[in-house]
Amino acid sequence: AAFLYAIGSCAERQLNTVTGEQISYGTVLTLTSSFPGGRDSHVFYLRQDDGQMYRLSFCSGVISAADLVPNVRFAITYSSIQDGVMNTCQKPRQLNREPPAAAGARRRSLFGSEITAPIRPTFLIYIVSMCGYDKPAITTKSWMQDFFFASNFSVSGYYNTCSYNQVAVQPAQVKILENLEIPCSGKLNLPFRFPTGNNFNTDNCDNDNLLKWQYYLDSIALQRDIVPTDFHHKVIYLPEGYVDSKQAAVARTHVWGS
Repeated sequence: AAFLYAIGSCAERQLNTVTGEQISYGTVLTLTSSFPGGRDSHVFYLRQDDGQMYRLSFCSGVISAADLVPNVRFAITYSSIQDGVMNTCQKPRQLNREPPAAAGARRRSLFGSEITAPIRPTFLIYIVSMCGYDKPAITTKSWMQDFFFASNFSVSGYYNTCSYNQVAVQPAQVKILENLEIPCSGKLNLPFRFPTGNNFNTDNCDNDNLLKWQYYLDSIALQRDIVPTDFHHKVIYLPEGYVDSKQAAVARTHVWGS
């Protein structure tokens, strides 16, 4: 199973109270999980400047994933927060016409002045094994290099063909880290807190573990002088059969952050 992360810019956030309603300004993270049979599910998060990340719960029919454009700011009007979940029955208000915060300027520059696909996309690949699971990593760095750049069929060739040679993927744009293990349990040192806390484990794919594994691997990359937020896409390759063994039907997960 491969986990693909597209990380956008962080923006300024604050909390106001207007006519009895709570309004939070911030950036939204969308976790999209693809299940066997073609069904997708979406989980939405809001990250604030106060060091807290909330899971968003929208009333039925209020939004779809397409409503939450990455790399822009939103105002979320909500009625309550319970157990780390922000409840709302209103559609988020997009604030993309406002100037980006200084904190997000560097990340925003990766995507240009408009929200468009980057013509020189960058990839950070994590090849991992899992504590408590007896199967090894599903692939190797050498195989992944062939997957990206083989002459007959490759990721780089796909980009070239589908973009009519406007988008290029070169070896310098792909960083592959292997021989990594996600520990049985741990605690993340982050400037924000997940609704379920910052502890993680490899018992299952719940408890926000999918995102927490990514942040754990990001911390390993930083120790190797690799800045994860410099990459447009991050991919985690899990061992063969791991997802099924944890009774989670996720085949791949895309995380779109803004």
